[in-house]
Amino acid sequence: MTADFNDRLACAHVVEVGGSMEATAELVGALHEYLERLDGLAQRWKAWLDGKRQAIVATDIQRLVEVQQEGGALLGDIDGLARQRQQILQRAADLGVAAGNLRTLVRKLGRGCPAELRKDMQRAELTIQHLRRLHAATWILTNQLHQHAAGTLRLITAGAVETPVYNQRADCETGGGVLDTDA
Repeated sequence: MTADFNDRLACAHVVEVGGSMEATAELVGALHEYLERLDGLAQRWKAWLDGKRQAIVATDIQRLVEVQQEGGALLGDIDGLARQRQQILQRAADLGVAAGNLRTLVRKLGRGCPAELRKDMQRAELTIQHLRRLHAATWILTNQLHQHAAGTLRLITAGAVETPVYNQRADCETGGGVLDTDA
C-alpha cells in the first residue's frame, strides 16, 4: 500500500496537474483503479466467451440461455466501465490535462509516472485486442450454429434442403453465357 502511494507521489512530482500534487496522485490512483476493474472485467468477458463457445459446440440450449443472461449483466458492467473512463478523462480535462484517450493521458502525465501504470496500460490494450479476436470468432461460430439450426428446422418442417448458391450441378441462369465447370 505504501509503495503504491509513493509511486503516485513520484508521478505527482513530475507533473502537477492543476498545480496540485494531490490532484495528480488522485488521477493516477483513478487510472490504477480503472485498469484493475478492466482486468477483472476482461477475465469475466473471456470466461463468458469460452462458456458461449462450449455451449454452442455442445448444442446445449439451456446453457446458451444462461450464457445470454450472463452476457446482459456483462454488458451493463462494460457500460459502467465506459462511464468511469469518461469520468477520468473529464476529471483530467478539468485539471488542465485534456486527452482524448487514456493512453494519451498517461503520456501527458510524464515519465515520472509509475512504470507499473504504463505496463498495465500495455497489458490492457493487448487483452482488449485478444478479446476482440475471441469475440469475432465466437460470433462466427454463433452464426454458423444459426445457419445449421435454420437448415435443420427447414428440413424437418418442409422436407427441403437449401441448395448452395455456387453448386455446379444446380440449374442456373447465366444470361446466355456458359459457366466454366472445369475451373
